[in-house]
Amino acid sequence: GKDMSGDKLENDMLTGFHAGVNVQLPVAPQFYFQPGLMFSTKGAKNTHGVLTNTYKLAISVRFVPVFSELLVPVIPVQTVPLFN
Repeated sequence: GKDMSGDKLENDMLTGFHAGVNVQLPVAPQFYFQPGLMFSTKGAKNTHGVLTNTYKLAISVRFVPVFSELLVPVIPVQTVPLFN
């Protein structure tokens, strides 16, 4: 992309991680809900300008996925609404 001056933006990635847990709750003989709690870090680093100003953006994100799973003999089917 470009900034407001029309200069090309060059960002470097920051290393982060992704971790979480979930549980499988039976609702019916072949139907399950899998609520979970996930935590993720994301970010970027940008060096810009004549004086080489460095900007870092690091974001911590928590989200709650709720899977619903139908187990059929041939292919299991999952749906995932995501609430951030």
